[in-house]
Amino acid sequence: MSANIFAPIEIRELFVVASQFKLSQNPAANMELNINISLDEGAIEFNEEEGLSLAQQLTVSARLLGQEEADDERMVASVSVHIKSFCKAEQDAPGVSDYMHQSGLSIAYGHARSCIASMTSMSALGQLIIPALNPKALLEEVRKAERN
Repeated sequence: MSANIFAPIEIRELFVVASQFKLSQNPAANMELNINISLDEGAIEFNEEEGLSLAQQLTVSARLLGQEEADDERMVASVSVHIKSFCKAEQDAPGVSDYMHQSGLSIAYGHARSCIASMTSMSALGQLIIPALNPKALLEEVRKAERN
């Protein structure tokens, strides 16, 4: 197998820093899924020995709401994930910054998604698999919100 299939990014830290799961006794007949995502990321740092590094913290909250009332919360599953990635590259290498931001976000979201699926699978609700996301589009939304 060719080494070219592996990403030039190394994940050295990936762990859950907080989680919450709550399920009401009575699920509603019709429930709506509401997902909130927040991202806290530092600046990319450069070190001569290790290259570039980026720390990110992603929080994903999935809520099931009764469709009759907007605040009728029947389930909440929330996970915060810390990730720190490294890339052997020059400080001003074109495209590497975006690549690191998107890759870290995608990996952290996958970790949070898996945690939510695991938490819910052990409940009376049954496993809830939240939708996949487009990391580039999410980063654009986060950056747009920061500018406003």
